[in-house]
Amino acid sequence: MKTGIIGARGAGKSTVFHALTGLAPVPGATEGKNRARPGQIKVADPRLDFLESAYGSKKKIPVELTIIDFAPNPKEQKEGAALDPSLLPLVRDMDALLIVIPQFSGMEQDLVATLKSIEGELVFADFDQAERRLERLKKEKGSDFERAALEKVIAWLGDGKALRLLELTAQESQAFSSFGFLSRKPALVTVNCEMDRASADITAAERDAVHAHGLEVFRLAAAFESELWELDESGQREMLKDAGLEAPARPGEVDRPVRETNVPTPERTMSPGEGMPRP
Repeated sequence: MKTGIIGARGAGKSTVFHALTGLAPVPGATEGKNRARPGQIKVADPRLDFLESAYGSKKKIPVELTIIDFAPNPKEQKEGAALDPSLLPLVRDMDALLIVIPQFSGMEQDLVATLKSIEGELVFADFDQAERRLERLKKEKGSDFERAALEKVIAWLGDGKALRLLELTAQESQAFSSFGFLSRKPALVTVNCEMDRASADITAAERDAVHAHGLEVFRLAAAFESELWELDESGQREMLKDAGLEAPARPGEVDRPVRETNVPTPERTMSPGEGMPRP
C-alpha cells in the first residue's frame, strides 16, 4: 500500500517522512517523477494477530506500508499555496494520502481552514479531470453509462465536496478505477507540531470539521521523532526520559494510518511447514 505525503510548502512533510520511516529526506530540489522517495514501515495489526492465533502459525510477516515523500520543486511552488501543484500528477497512483498541516513555531496554520483549502485543490483537480473526460466522451459518442456516471461525479464535485463522501455503485467504482481521483482516496490528517503540543487534544469542533471530510486526524511531533532516529539506544532512552516519555510515538501513530486507510484483512500468515501465504 502506497501512501503519498502532501501539504503546503514548509509544512514539514519530509520531517514527517523521517519521523515515520527513519530515513532522512533527500537534500535539494528535483524535477519530474524522480522526486519520489519511498520508505517502508512495518505496522502491528490485531487482525494479523488473530489469524496467527487461529491458524497456529509459526511465522508472521507484518503488514507493510510504503510512505512516499517528494523532493520540493521550487519552480512550481508558490508561497502560501495550499499544495504544490506539481505533486498532483505524482500522487494519482497512490493508494492513500497523508495530509500534513503545520502547527509549530514559525509555521502555524489553522487546522480547519488549511484542510478546507487542501481539499479544495483535490476537488478542483478531480473536477477538471472529469470534465475533460466527459467532453471527450461526447465527441467520441462513448458509453452512456460512463457519461451518466461522470455527470453525477461532476455535479458532486461542483458543490465542492470530496468524492470519498459520494456513494458510488460497484459498477461506477469499477468504471473510475483507473482515474486516480484524488479526493476519493482514503486520507489521514497529521498535525505536525512541537513536542509540548503533541499530547494536546484536538478540539471537538476541529475533529467534527475533519470528520465532515470523511477523515481522521492525529498530532505528531515530527522533529522530535526524527531526532530520536539519529541517536543510539542509550541516547534515545535519555531523550525520552527528559521529555517524560517511555517510548516513541511512532508505533502507535503508524498503526492508525493503516487502520484508517482501510487496509484489507492481512493475508500474510505462514502455516507450520508450508512456507507459503495462506489464501
